[in-house]
Amino acid sequence: MPTTMNKARVIAVKFLTPTVRWFKLEAPNSARQRFYAGQWLDLQIPGSDIIGGYSMCSSPMEFEKSCVFELAVKLSDHPAATWMHTECSVGMELSYRFGGEVYLDDNNSSVAGKSYLLIAGGVGINPIYSILQAIVTKTNFSLKLLYSAKTQEELMFCVSKKEINTLIESHPQLSVKYFLTEASDTDQHDAESLTFGKLEKYFDFSEYSMAATDRRMNETDLQEALHGWPLDQVDSFICGPDAMITSVDTCLKRLQLSPAQIHFERWT
Repeated sequence: MPTTMNKARVIAVKFLTPTVRWFKLEAPNSARQRFYAGQWLDLQIPGSDIIGGYSMCSSPMEFEKSCVFELAVKLSDHPAATWMHTECSVGMELSYRFGGEVYLDDNNSSVAGKSYLLIAGGVGINPIYSILQAIVTKTNFSLKLLYSAKTQEELMFCVSKKEINTLIESHPQLSVKYFLTEASDTDQHDAESLTFGKLEKYFDFSEYSMAATDRRMNETDLQEALHGWPLDQVDSFICGPDAMITSVDTCLKRLQLSPAQIHFERWT
């Protein structure tokens, strides 16, 4: 990862939910920079050594075109996240650097003919949505997204109904399923049941002409998502809570995906 920090100015801020704040930053000196879909960045709080790690929820193509990138930061007790929620405002200049070893190789020849299974939990939708946006600019691909969040409010914090509906209508090779969970401290995240929160119901698909299914999620859902795809042409990207990553990783391996086909990065 590069050690040199670059500068970006905050040009827009808004709350997406009471616990998720969205930021748009402009990096006018980004001509020789780029990031890959799925990467994260280190963001340094002005006047301190505190650094927070966040994933872009915008696409690399937008950064190359307009020198802007977007973040959606969930409130936590980490000093950087707290500062982003309570003090960061339009006009401030922040230091950043791109990093991360798990990202999409967005060369069209690498994407062509591939099938992608993207799985996100909570704020893990940020890098996953960036990857999704990069894939749909290519040709000859298949793509499925499974996205789970605690509440409907959090479920929609990054991907609006209009955005996802437009993508579905424009790309028939894309399908999306949302899961609405109600997590508790007693949840068991075992690989067999894939329980990351009590699955109360699927998100209301009425606006997408998709059937809602009222049941718990299990390994069969991943098996059905992979059905019909040549397994040697599948890549899966996962981002979410650590227990969810472990469960999904175990299940995908049991469904005959190799470790080289399953991509994720854990926060330490």
